[in-house]
Amino acid sequence: MSDGTGTGSRWNFDTQRVPLVHERLRSFIQRHKNESYAGYLLAGPYLVYMLLLFFLPILYLFVVSFYHNNPVATMVPGFTFDNYVKFFSSELYRRALFVTVEISVVSTLFTIIVSYPIAYFIVFSNWRYSKALVLLVIAPMLVGNVVRAFGWFALMGSSGIINQLLGVFGVQYTLLNTKPGVILAISSVLMPFAILILMSVLYTIDRELIEAAFNLGGNQLQTFLYVTLPLSLPGVIGATLISFVLTMGTFSTAVFIGMPQVPMIAPFIYDAATTDLNWPLASAMSFILLAVSLVLVYLYTKVADIQVGGDAV
Repeated sequence: MSDGTGTGSRWNFDTQRVPLVHERLRSFIQRHKNESYAGYLLAGPYLVYMLLLFFLPILYLFVVSFYHNNPVATMVPGFTFDNYVKFFSSELYRRALFVTVEISVVSTLFTIIVSYPIAYFIVFSNWRYSKALVLLVIAPMLVGNVVRAFGWFALMGSSGIINQLLGVFGVQYTLLNTKPGVILAISSVLMPFAILILMSVLYTIDRELIEAAFNLGGNQLQTFLYVTLPLSLPGVIGATLISFVLTMGTFSTAVFIGMPQVPMIAPFIYDAATTDLNWPLASAMSFILLAVSLVLVYLYTKVADIQVGGDAV
């Protein structure tokens, strides 16, 4: 029992003798901040986290993609290219991969085109309630993707509100199970991410540069094209990458809105792993999707670096 003086319990420590954890960490950083390995020390926890929860699973996925399929034991260790051959020899799988890339590119472009004006208005508008629009941007993120996909499924169905509105004008067109419908539903998921990224960059633009452009005789359009837009390109590039990567692996929207008329690769990976119990094929399809995504992202970043570098010159 403690006598109230802090000396009667083994759980009480003398703070004068035991430095606080953050003080120890700060002193450690101060001692080693000029060393060549300082960056690795600071990034150490993140690197360990990524190694255990990302790189090792990806490596295991790559190894499993060469295993033999066994309907009873799901897979048998070995080495074969049959899973990759089966994917590329299947017209259905090839079409699903092509449609996935196509929808990802179009959805990303549509998302950026729609999101940029919204982010621009929130940042530069003098409307007293413009900042409150941030809550409307964040609100969809509080709802799960499955719920949002099912909501679009109800809206785009034959008896949904969208079809009823089109019917008023005599238009008979169903967005469900069509590429425009999938693109619209996916863009609604991507827009909050894109708007927040664009806003973060637009907020960093020095307002004095914009005022200087006006003082030099530039109008609204010229100032935007020659000052605001070039300075916001890093945000556009970041929002584009995030949107594209998220779309390549979309599942719930692809199932509710697109399948089977608009096949995307993620539902096929799910079916191969759960319905067919063909884990090697599912791993091969997953790795192909990852490889295609990385290649496209790499090519885009190279082009974007050249563009940004040219604008800077």
